[in-house]
Amino acid sequence: MIIKCDGGRKGISDMKARAAGYPKLFVARSPIHGLGLFAAENIEWGQRLIEYQGQLLSKRETQRRRRFYDSIGFTCLMEFADGRAVDGLFGTNESRFINHSTKPNVAAVREGERHIIFYALDDIAKGQELTFNYGFNPKKKVR
Repeated sequence: MIIKCDGGRKGISDMKARAAGYPKLFVARSPIHGLGLFAAENIEWGQRLIEYQGQLLSKRETQRRRRFYDSIGFTCLMEFADGRAVDGLFGTNESRFINHSTKPNVAAVREGERHIIFYALDDIAKGQELTFNYGFNPKKKVR
């Protein structure tokens, strides 16, 4: 299965995504876990890749969902230092398919109140999977 991506901008053409500076990406089976997000073209270091989209949560709702996701061993929460988070399971895009690695090739940067943008940490070759260090071990069971 391959799903074409438009750089995280729902409802716009590839041409408009490219004008916004986002490269072409695609979702496919990953050797790391399930599905992953891959480069459909060569990407240069420092390039903006895709916005992490989802539902903005209050501190209280973030805590509630974290407890639930911990209980099932799965999460798409991207948490801010102020206790709020973006839940990538709701109102989301293909960025939720970026898998974990302790040697990532992308980093996330908060821009403004609620925007999280992934940037390339290295040059990324066409066909290479995008990876991000989640900051925790996603395979470790939480009790």
